[in-house]
Amino acid sequence: MLDTKINTAKISIFIILISLLIFMLIPLTFSYTEEMQLRALISTQANINFKEKDSYVQSLTVNLSYLPTDDYRQTVLNITPAEPGVVHDGYVLFQYKDLLSEKLTIGYETNIITRFIRPRVRNKIDFPLKFIDKTTSAYIQPTANIDSDNPKIAKQASQIVDGVDDYYQAVYKLADWTQQNIKYSLTTFTENATQKSSWVLENRYGVCDELTALFIGMCRSLKIPARFISGVAYTSLIPPSGGWGPHGWAEVYFPEIGWIPFDVTYNQIGYVDATHIKLKDNQDSSESSTNYGWSSYEVDIIIGSLDFYVEKLSESEASPSIISIDSHFDQKKVAPGSNNLLVVEWTNNVDYYVVEQYYLTVPNGIEVEGSKRFNIMLGPHEVKKTYHIIKTGTNFDKDYIYTIPAVIPVSPIQNATASYIVSVGHDTYDQTYFENIISNEISFDIVEQKGVSLDCWSDKHEYMINDSGTLSCNISNNGLSYLDGIIVCQKECQEIELGITQTKVVQFPLDISSQGPQSAIVTLKNDETQTNISAQYLVYEIPELQFIVSQPEISAGIDEQFNIEFNLTQTDNSPISDPKVELVYDDRNIKEFPISDFNGVQTFDLVMDTRNLFKEENEIFLTAVYKDINGNLLTTESKIVIRFDNLSLIDRIFLFFRGLHF
Repeated sequence: MLDTKINTAKISIFIILISLLIFMLIPLTFSYTEEMQLRALISTQANINFKEKDSYVQSLTVNLSYLPTDDYRQTVLNITPAEPGVVHDGYVLFQYKDLLSEKLTIGYETNIITRFIRPRVRNKIDFPLKFIDKTTSAYIQPTANIDSDNPKIAKQASQIVDGVDDYYQAVYKLADWTQQNIKYSLTTFTENATQKSSWVLENRYGVCDELTALFIGMCRSLKIPARFISGVAYTSLIPPSGGWGPHGWAEVYFPEIGWIPFDVTYNQIGYVDATHIKLKDNQDSSESSTNYGWSSYEVDIIIGSLDFYVEKLSESEASPSIISIDSHFDQKKVAPGSNNLLVVEWTNNVDYYVVEQYYLTVPNGIEVEGSKRFNIMLGPHEVKKTYHIIKTGTNFDKDYIYTIPAVIPVSPIQNATASYIVSVGHDTYDQTYFENIISNEISFDIVEQKGVSLDCWSDKHEYMINDSGTLSCNISNNGLSYLDGIIVCQKECQEIELGITQTKVVQFPLDISSQGPQSAIVTLKNDETQTNISAQYLVYEIPELQFIVSQPEISAGIDEQFNIEFNLTQTDNSPISDPKVELVYDDRNIKEFPISDFNGVQTFDLVMDTRNLFKEENEIFLTAVYKDINGNLLTTESKIVIRFDNLSLIDRIFLFFRGLHF
């Protein structure tokens, strides 16, 4: 029998899951420090250029609004402004009179305690929100740089949270997508001029302000209140080995909880670490830190950007991990060139939502399928598994047995480990084998809910025939998925798309060519549903009044009284307003009779005399004046003839002189 001896050795090739942000694309070394005491100097200079010998500055006022305030994660111990600054609620005011100096220092020194605290969201909040408080409603509106009303932003946000009915999970997925898909890039173009959120989405890169603005824009497009935070934080981008500098992150409003920080640049989701100093919250990412005004003659005043200096005075020990991790490889032994599956089981040990980040880095000879950086969200006391397919290389000596360990740091003082064996003679597993395992293990918490509502109304309830009118319809996405291909028809059709929580208004011209009650039927349909709704309105014909005179011709004697009897009758049912009757004689003698409570028929019995008449045959004109529902003035006329019979010569002479009098 041939005796074969195999030399056995263990060579440690590390697969490391790092629960810290120590990778090139993210400019941060995450601090687990629970509390820091910091000294910060925040200042700028005002440079004054006196252009003439008699130039002067009568007054200068500067309002510095970047100022730390107390909240649950930072305590301001003191603020000492430079002279002559005065600290107010939320700003420092500097006022100068009769300046002669060419340079002024504007700023303050502060001592502050910052803390690493995870806000406690213990219960599920339904998404989308059913109610937006008035105090936060401004933070769902678009602004100059955060153009959350851009259709591409709304579509992207809706697709990211498709099927999600948990508010925390929706915000988490938006933050995770931003961090995974938008590259931090300190280019001259974005560093010197802040770009709109829609630009960042299209170009997929930006600085911290722009990444944050896009995240906020996607939140607002889903009616999630979010605001921009200006402050200071520690970053590894400042040479030679890192330092403190200006930074921007977001805060998202959670009902009954308050504002919770999300830093998508540093991948701190649902919290920020103790290196963050909050100075101001803003509705937009480009709000100014200083506002100033002056009264002067032949002077240029330039106020520079803020400078930041931060010194760490003390810090506490690192916070203990609130996450437990257990890990194993699906196969204990594989052949060179085989795939394997690293299974990591995460346990949330607290009763509130937690987001952790980790990074998978591998040595030569080992490959990882897909991304190498990850976030994981855990609900209160939730246990969840993540899966990573590992491909073992072929460059292994056949005479050796190799142990491939995995080290998964949970915190600076805690980690989990797993390992598997690679040697010739063991089974080989392809990628599909493990993909099937993953698909059978993973349960999707996706809620299939698609709903669209339709509400239509006309711009008026009543129209005159042949008026112009508009039918408006609100189409609202009440579901949990982005909706496209929605067809809305009212004789003509329009096609629209709707993001989650979005409402759009479409308009159609109304048909007002026929008199009577009308109904405009609107149909909404897509691949999954069809809805019909009708809007009711009335069309009136032009209202018409007519006179019915009992005696169109009346004979009378000079200086006698006579009666005029007539009815004013409406021949249709169209509404009218302000009706009145005017009696006009010879364009000079006018009497008005306003009509109140006109019900379609009004009877007049007027006692007249002939003393105002000076012709043998006199015409008295009856005019009805009224308005239709649009306020248009309408009239109808009739006349009554009054004759003097059997006039003598003296009567005719009398009438002649009476006419001269009138």
